[in-house]
Amino acid sequence: MSPVLERLLHALVALSCDFHVRFHDAALTTEQAAGFEASDLTGNTKCLALRDKDGARVVATVCGTSRLDLEAVRAALDLRRPRMASAAELVSQFGVEQGGVAPVGYAEGVVTVVDKAVLTQEKILISPGVNHATLEISGKDFARLADHFGTAVTTISRCED
Repeated sequence: MSPVLERLLHALVALSCDFHVRFHDAALTTEQAAGFEASDLTGNTKCLALRDKDGARVVATVCGTSRLDLEAVRAALDLRRPRMASAAELVSQFGVEQGGVAPVGYAEGVVTVVDKAVLTQEKILISPGVNHATLEISGKDFARLADHFGTAVTTISRCED
């Protein structure tokens, strides 16, 4: 079991969160993962791993219908030049595989930030740290989970064009 998945599941149980995990074929994109759950992206999230020029590791989570605003992330976390992490960095620096970026559950040194709009969703779909599963959780329980992991909550998204 991946360390991220293990930490995430431990926290979900410790916080008595109501959640459900569905296993499916590997999905590398939000759209593919949504296909296993519903015909649209309502409640789905995009969890994106970022690296900063100074070496910071960040996971940013936005609603599936939004785009990540890198400038907002940069400003919120006082980063110099954030960029998307490579597939190799996902494994070596974050401990997850492509399509398996979870919003929380990382080892010390990975900063997590969630867009405020995610917490307003009734139901949230996230990757639990592997690309062949989707975890369903309420917005209320996800807020508790994010707080448990010390996740920053701010506006880091913009609407899709």
